[in-house]
Parts: sequence; C-alpha cells; structure tokens
Amino acid sequence: MRFNSLVFVEFACLFFLGWAQLGRRKPLALVYVVLASWLFYGYETWWFVPLLVTTATVDWGMALAMDRWPTRKRVFLWASCLSNLSALGMFKYMGFFAGIVNGVLGTAVSPPNLLLPIGISFYTFQSLSYVFDVYRGKTAPTKRWLEFLAIVSLFAHLIAGPIVRVSKILPQVQELRRPTSEEIWSGIDLICVGFFKKMVLADRLGGLVDIVYRESRPSGLSAIFATMAFAFEIYYDFAGYTDIARGLAKWLGLDFGINFDHPYGAIGMSEFWSRWHISLSTWVRDYLYIPLGGDRSGAWRTHRNLWISLVLAGLWHGANWTFVVWGVLHAFYLSFERLTEWPKRVSISRAGRVTGSLVTFLLVCVGWVFFRAETLPRAFQLLQAMASPWVHGFFELPSDLPALAILIGGLAYEAKVFSNRQESAALWQLPSQWVAARNGILLALCIVAPGTPRAFIYFQF
Repeated sequence: MRFNSLVFVEFACLFFLGWAQLGRRKPLALVYVVLASWLFYGYETWWFVPLLVTTATVDWGMALAMDRWPTRKRVFLWASCLSNLSALGMFKYMGFFAGIVNGVLGTAVSPPNLLLPIGISFYTFQSLSYVFDVYRGKTAPTKRWLEFLAIVSLFAHLIAGPIVRVSKILPQVQELRRPTSEEIWSGIDLICVGFFKKMVLADRLGGLVDIVYRESRPSGLSAIFATMAFAFEIYYDFAGYTDIARGLAKWLGLDFGINFDHPYGAIGMSEFWSRWHISLSTWVRDYLYIPLGGDRSGAWRTHRNLWISLVLAGLWHGANWTFVVWGVLHAFYLSFERLTEWPKRVSISRAGRVTGSLVTFLLVCVGWVFFRAETLPRAFQLLQAMASPWVHGFFELPSDLPALAILIGGLAYEAKVFSNRQESAALWQLPSQWVAARNGILLALCIVAPGTPRAFIYFQF
C-alpha cells in the first residue's frame, strides 16, 4: 500500500479513528497496530507478511537467548545474522550472484525468479540492529513478543524507513502514551509537507528524468540537467516519504528523528553522509564500519574499512553493478577527502565554502548517474555525453517548465539554507494560522498540480 494512494488515505483515517478509541489499553492497542500494519503490508501481496513475522520472531528469540545464555551469545548472534542475510540473499541477491558465477565459470545457472518483498532491506536492518545492541549490552531484550513485533511491523516506517533503532523506539512503545496536541499539529505539518515533496516536486521531476534517461543518445546538456533533476527527485521523494512517516509516528506518540538535513548544502562527502539518509549512514557506521575497526587501526585499515562499508552500502540498495560502482565512487570520494582534507582547506573563506558546496553537489550528481542508470554501459554513455556537452547534440529547454522551476527553486533553497541556516529555519516558524493556510495550499497543490503518479523510489530497496 502506497502512502500516495487513495486507499492509504482511507486506511489511515480508519486506523486513527480506531486508535483514538483504544488509547493506552495494552495489549489490545499493540494487537491493533500489528494487525493493521499486516493489512497495510500484505494489501497487494499477502505472503510478504509471513516473511516479516519470521524475521522479527527469529531475532526476538535470539535476543532472549543471549540474555538467557550469555556465554553462548556469539552463537545466537551468528544465527541471527545467518537467518537475516539468507533471506536477503535468497530474495534480493540470488540472481546477481548467479550471474557472477556464470560469468566466472562459464555456466548457465538460472535461479528462480522470486518476487522481491517490498522494504525487506529496511526491516531486516532494523531487526538485526536490535540483536547487535542486545549482544553489546546496549539495550535489554524485551520479553514481550508483541512489543517487538509492533515495532518491526509498524506501517509508518515498514516499507522505506527510516531505519528506526529498536533501542530508541522500544521505551516509547512500552509507554504507549497519547500524543500531545503539539505532536498532533507537528504531525499534520510533516504529512502535508511530505505529500507536497512527493506528489508535486518529486513526481514532476521524475517525468522529466525518465524522458532523458530513456533517450538513446541524449545531448550532453540534457543529461546534465536530467541528472541534477534526479538529484532533487530522489531527495524530495525519499525526504517526502520520511516526513509522512514521521508525521504518522507523531500521531501515535512516537518520535522517529530526522533522516535528512539539507544534504545538498554539505561541504565534502563526510558532511553529505551526515545529512543524507541519516538512519542508514549511522547504521553502516555503528554496525559495520566501527566493528571492522573504524579509524582505530591505522590509515590503511581505515581506508579498507571505509571501502568495505561503502561498497556494501551500495549493494544494499540493489543487486546491480551500478549500485556497487556508486558505493565504490563514494568510497573513493571519502578516501580522497581523508587524504587531502580539502573541505577543511576550502572552508576558511565564504567563497571557498560556496565553491566546496558546489563541488560536493556535482560529485554527488556524478554518483547519481550510476544510481539512476539501469546498466553500467548506459551510465558511462551518459557520463561521456556530459563530459562534452557541446559536442553531443544541442540542448533544448525542457517543455516541462514546472520541473525546471522546481529544480531552480530547489537549488536556490539549498543555497539559502547553506548561507544562513538559522534565518532559513525561521522561515518555517510561522504563526499557527499561517501554518494552517500553508498546509492547505500544499494539499491543494497535491490535488490540482501533481506530477505523474509513481511509487516511492526506495520501495524497490
């Protein structure tokens, strides 16, 4: 079930009407959340639900086993990892690895074509992080299966995140308090802004990106424009989903935390990753990079750990060499940045900071070419055209002028936030009547001026 669909609006209205009647009555309220989330998740494909329940139940059991038999907790940790990674490997990567084997050995292995469960990467990482935290003694395991199942199954973040840490959300679920009036209004603000980002901004840009990326020989300047448009499409698409998810959580009395913080104003890739998909970047840092040794074992091993983490983060996004190269490219960016410390060097002046932010955005856009292109040859073809924009055809101004306006507006807004974050934040601190009017305008635009409807980009992951 997609957030940007009429059936979800109907589902949400019915769900929160029932939720208002249940209040704090546990475990009935938890049962209600779990069953509603299963209906949401299995609306189009019912068999996704048993896989979700199995993943959550295995990890809940392994965490309890660690607490019961602490001397054997490493065994239970490996059992949990094997269970989770086996499910991911079977549904998401079996065809990818079969292709590698066929290429190396010259065989013709043809794995079964399994339907990829929506959001499997998100809920697997969330559930697995709980096992890691229990193993490290950072959180106590819950003995209530229903509590853990409600967290992992919660429809607000189930399909595309954010990857909420169980250790953070578990105390909130255990308390299960009613939302305050401030949280209710904050949730409304987030939901309205989220729908606007997705339906008006991202979907409008997506139509233009599709046209250029499907052309057999796009002009260089068209490819540049489309890639910059995709940078904002994926930003508004994913940030919009996160805003809606956070708003729905607010109505349940829960706080997910932010997942995006104006990433295109960053200077350097380290700062970019501290602002982009924060729940994933911190997950990779805490459960992959640091356990590998982080930056504690010398320069060479630090770079090694960095490359392993970023390549696997790229592969997390999809079973395609384009995502692997995307991860390699970001690993190279970060290694180069560590060796040269160029963000620190350029940040000593305002002109240097502006230049550093622009360079970072352009480097990110080069990576987005691999992320968006369907194959590596296609990505390199686009990059070749972009490298010589005046040779490969003429640039035509896109006929979709609203998309052009969105791109220019997005760049201008990110530049404004970059130049003065406090002043930009103040733009949103409006009197309540103005906020209500703004939200009404945003929803009206979602109805009368949406782009071509499409699924959220991160649903495929």
